[in-house]
Order: sequence, then structure tokens, then C-alpha cells
Amino acid sequence: MNEARKVWVKRAFNKMDKDGNGVLELEDIKGVYNAKMHPDVKSGKRTEDEVLLEFLETFEIHHNVLMGKEADHVVTPEEFEEYYNHVSMSIDDDQYFALMMKNAWKLDESSKTYVKGWKADEEEKKAKKAPKGFSPSKSPPKKNITNASSEENTLNAGSQEKKEKKVKKDKKDKKDKKKSPKPEKKGREGKLSSKEREAVDMFRKKLASRGTRGIIGIARQFRVNCVVLLVLDNGR
Repeated sequence: MNEARKVWVKRAFNKMDKDGNGVLELEDIKGVYNAKMHPDVKSGKRTEDEVLLEFLETFEIHHNVLMGKEADHVVTPEEFEEYYNHVSMSIDDDQYFALMMKNAWKLDESSKTYVKGWKADEEEKKAKKAPKGFSPSKSPPKKNITNASSEENTLNAGSQEKKEKKVKKDKKDKKDKKKSPKPEKKGREGKLSSKEREAVDMFRKKLASRGTRGIIGIARQFRVNCVVLLVLDNGR
């Protein structure tokens, strides 16, 4: 790492070193990270201290491999720097490295308290769930009640007017149906010629004058007349 990057690493180490004794120990990490919400702690597989000690061991491993040492869960500045020396190898740009360190350790904040870790921060959850432009700590902007009520009244009036128009239209359609003349029912008589009509009229008169006794005779006469009419029609 170049000197500019080493400055950022040193700032992060100093922020973690709460008691200022020059090394990072379990008590220093407890003031920085809260492991209560870690999945293994919640399930009972491990304790909070075990999770935090594993976190410390992460910064020791590279230096211990080089020096052939075992992890003692006490991180020295050299071990911390060696860890970020390996991280730095994969980052070409110094500005990006600085940005990473700022975001990881909150180095731009004036307060030295850093409690993110696995803590279930309610405010952070609310901020993620809240819609864009809404802050959970601030109450949502109040609506103008007057404008809202006037808009609602306008909408209600418009829907009421539509209903009244529909009722009037239905009534008008019913009246028009009643007024419109019913189509004349055309039976077989509407299709008869004038001669056929004469025969039908004659049949009715005979039937009315003779009663039920003369029905058979009238039927015979009617058939004869019909045959005559058919012959006349065919002869045209």
C-alpha cells in the first residue's frame, strides 16, 4: 500500500481501539459491533463473544500466515495493516480505496461510536421500507383538508350527475317503447289474393248461417270453390 492508503487504514484502526492501548481486543470490538442479532447467536449455536472473536481473527490471519503464528485474538497495527494490504491489491484507484474505508468504518462521522454490525437497527429498517423522499423520523406532510374535501365533493357530484342522466335515459327508452306502434301480425290472410279472400268470406257467412249441421256440406262446397279458383289461376 502507498502512504495515502496507510493513512486511511490507521484512522480505521484508531477508531476501533476504544481504550487506546495500541491493540484491538474483544472489549474494543464490543464497543463497535453488536452480535446479538447474528444468526448463529439467535439460534444458540454460538455466543456473542465467539462471533466477535472470529471477527477479530479475520484481521490476524494474513499476518499470522506470513509469520507462522497462531491467532491470539489480539490484533496489532501490523496485523491490521497486512489485512488491508491484501485488500488493497485488488483496488487500483486510491480514491475508490478511500471511499471504501470511509463507508466501511464511517470515518467521516465526528462520533467514534460505530454500532452497525449485526444490530437490528429499527430506524435503518424503517428507512429501507419507507418510500423515496420520506424520512421515518419525520411525520408525513399533512394534506390540505379543505382541498381534499372539495376534490371529494367534486367527484361525488360528478358520479351523482352520471347516475341521474342514466335514470332519465332509461325512463325515456321505456316511454319510447310504449309509444312505438306494434307491428301488425300478418297471418295467412295477409298473403291471400282477392279471390281467395272472397272464398274465405263466403265460407264464414255460410258457417254462420247454417250452424254446426251444415259444416260438412260447407266444407265440400268450399273445397269445390277452391279447386275452381286454382283451375282459374292456372289457366291464366
